[in-house]
Amino acid sequence: MHAVSARLFALILALTCAACGPSDICDARRDAYDSPVLETEVRTGSTLLSEKHETQTLNFRATLSDLPEQWSKDGLVQMGALRLDLGLLYETEPIGGDGRTEMPRLALTFVEPAAADSSTITTSNYPGPTPLFYSPSLFDDCPSGAQHCESTRPVRAERLDGAPFPPVLVTWRASATARVPSCEPTSSNQPAFDIVVEIEPR
Repeated sequence: MHAVSARLFALILALTCAACGPSDICDARRDAYDSPVLETEVRTGSTLLSEKHETQTLNFRATLSDLPEQWSKDGLVQMGALRLDLGLLYETEPIGGDGRTEMPRLALTFVEPAAADSSTITTSNYPGPTPLFYSPSLFDDCPSGAQHCESTRPVRAERLDGAPFPPVLVTWRASATARVPSCEPTSSNQPAFDIVVEIEPR
């Protein structure tokens, strides 16, 4: 009796899923496999601002390539985020960034291209050792079925104070994270994930 019931259930399930598309199958299986969070290598660098009103724009560009076929109807890339630490230092002693050394103020503008929006903060004359942390989302506009996605988050730094302050370094430490849900528990073909920092010419 139990064997007949099992075969009947299997037949009903097969007939039900015969009309399922790849999206439905993937959505039904997606919760069974926890896709790992991908993370880029950490990129570090700095740029020098010497004069009052001198401005520099940094473009933090993250790319995902070799993406799997889009089956999920809820979107492909999830939890995409830039992780950015910004700091201020002098080139020579005292290097500052200790909460006690006076330094020129900077206006830091964080641009959200997709929303055509931006926000600006002004740094303190006595910045501390804790870096400014900025973590906007990435890949919000990655189209369904894309094999390659790219997100750029510009940050514009303007020096507000001139003499008698010496040149100041704007330092950064950047990485990116993202999750790409897959219908398979493991895959030998992981997406290529990278972040680059492009310094615009002045």
